[in-house]
Amino acid sequence: MSLFHRISSASIANFSKMVTWLRPINGHHCFYRLDSIVCVVLNGSTTESSVGKTSPISSSPRGDVTLFLDVDGVLHRRAPGAEKFTALPQLQQSIRRHPRLEVVISSSWREVFDFEDLVELFDEDLRARIVGSTPVLEQDTEFVRQRECEQWMRTHCPPGQEWIALEDEKALFQPGCPQLLLVDGSKGLQLEDLMRLEERLCEALARVSEVTLARERGARAEEHLHLSCVVTASGDELLAEITYGNKRETLRHADAAELGLALLARGMKPEHVSFPDWKEGFHGMSAGQRAALFGAMRMGRKQRTA
Repeated sequence: MSLFHRISSASIANFSKMVTWLRPINGHHCFYRLDSIVCVVLNGSTTESSVGKTSPISSSPRGDVTLFLDVDGVLHRRAPGAEKFTALPQLQQSIRRHPRLEVVISSSWREVFDFEDLVELFDEDLRARIVGSTPVLEQDTEFVRQRECEQWMRTHCPPGQEWIALEDEKALFQPGCPQLLLVDGSKGLQLEDLMRLEERLCEALARVSEVTLARERGARAEEHLHLSCVVTASGDELLAEITYGNKRETLRHADAAELGLALLARGMKPEHVSFPDWKEGFHGMSAGQRAALFGAMRMGRKQRTA
């Protein structure tokens, strides 16, 4: 008998309470009722569909956001004899609402069961979106689960891609890790966790949309207009002044490598970037800062073309 056929729906009643949630995120609203209706309001337009159907509410390209999924303490409560996968049906509805979300198995179950068996846990319409499992690092690695997620992202995803980790063991992640969505393992995934996940996904996908537009704008500018960037420093802050023909954009960042990735996302190449030795209130970047910025841009370009 496959793992999928051992899924029980006995605890679905725990989630059957009708929920309505409406909150603006970057000009968008996510509004849903988990028991019967999925509804989204985007800038005044409304789309409605029945829960249980594939509801392509999100429009971001597949793979724009990665969800790392734990099993014990998330898909069911962490307790001896606890019924398995009780929260999976509800999580699958969240995944369906964002058809460009990809899922990676980060649970220790990946060390015991074949990946194909883990994929069978999910409904057939979602299986193609379970794209892999994280590498297994030495268990004495500090913050090992976070490091495994980060290694997956470096290997399989473009620089700067958004990711979220559903996890019940806080010690496996660095304190304050912004990608961690912590679940109470004694309860497993609950309604409030699903609401937090929905909020995080809406925020992440909104940021993805902004970056996508910036990339398109950068590509158009590079093709038709003069494209340049001047980077200066003031204390710990870096200032990048980008020129697209007669248009200008300013970026500020404390980390040179992160600034390099932000410039790359806007269509910049290393040859577009210059560093004046002096500007009123600013000074030239250090050699280390320049190396970090250019290194991040070159590495990001290699990963994109690999």
